[in-house]
Amino acid sequence: MDGERSTSSASAINLVKRPFMSRDVNLDTGTQTEIPYRDGCLEEVRCLKRSDLMEVLLDALPPKSIRFGCQVINVGQDPLSSFPVARLRDGCIINTKVLIGCDGANSIVAQSLGLSAPRLSSICSTRGFTNYLTGHGFPNEFMKLRRNGLLIGRIPVDDKFMCWFIGRRRLPKDFELQRDLDLLQEVTIELLEGFPQEVIDMVKCSDRDSIILSSIRYRAPSDLLMKRHTSGTITVTGDAMHVMGPFLGQGGAAALEDAVVLARCISRAMATTTIGSVCRERVVRALKSYVKERMVRLLKLSTQAYLTGLLLESSFVGVKIVVLLILVLLFGENSVGHIKYDCEE
Repeated sequence: MDGERSTSSASAINLVKRPFMSRDVNLDTGTQTEIPYRDGCLEEVRCLKRSDLMEVLLDALPPKSIRFGCQVINVGQDPLSSFPVARLRDGCIINTKVLIGCDGANSIVAQSLGLSAPRLSSICSTRGFTNYLTGHGFPNEFMKLRRNGLLIGRIPVDDKFMCWFIGRRRLPKDFELQRDLDLLQEVTIELLEGFPQEVIDMVKCSDRDSIILSSIRYRAPSDLLMKRHTSGTITVTGDAMHVMGPFLGQGGAAALEDAVVLARCISRAMATTTIGSVCRERVVRALKSYVKERMVRLLKLSTQAYLTGLLLESSFVGVKIVVLLILVLLFGENSVGHIKYDCEE
């Protein structure tokens, strides 16, 4: 998203470019690493509320384009036209020409294509927002702190609003914590013992209703290679296609990339088609082209996220050293090189 282009809708998400720094601090060893995101290669990074981004995208669509509470429960095929038929939880049946599954990690559309169920990581994440009424006063940086196998990160949305997350191993009582936000906040604060007081206060003063405990699910890179992601005029995008751990912070960006590439492939295929008609064979070719174009990029992201997750999951030093060596061999010493990506024209 180009920070120099702003519209009345996009103003809600603060499209103003500004320098950004990433700082990774290991409290166990006392070491820290700094990475400037404005070094002539990586132009910017920003934190957005997902609801604000959704509203901007919604404003660009015609009225009534989106229906809520209509989860897909089954995908079939019309015996006459061979086009997909989607059955919704509310009982509706939609006869589609093209079915694009962007229904998340537990996608029914992905299941219909034969994609394997996402795997469950031993790591879970707790996320939340903290609103500092008089301003948080923190620098414009993505801060990550590590201690005793616990990772906490914070990144400012603006001068008053802070987004934070915690990555840790799953606990036996996590199921109970997901249903009790007060207990979740209390246990999270207890886990932060030994961290700087400003970090503890950030979680303590956070908006309780914003705190979410999530199990991390992913598909291994081999799943991308061995499974098909399109059949006829059906395909998948986003987490439905390539759910990965949040260790790179690129899941949402990858989904937007999917949308750009998919729209371009379909547009090219339908450029000479009569208005109001859909040529099935052209769409089939377009979806195959989309999957082929995305595969290299997604394999790289998935592999890097998978290996980064292993660093957090494993408690063996030998394993961590091997994983680090593989990361350096595959992706170089620039751990944020994946940010600079162009979907092309």
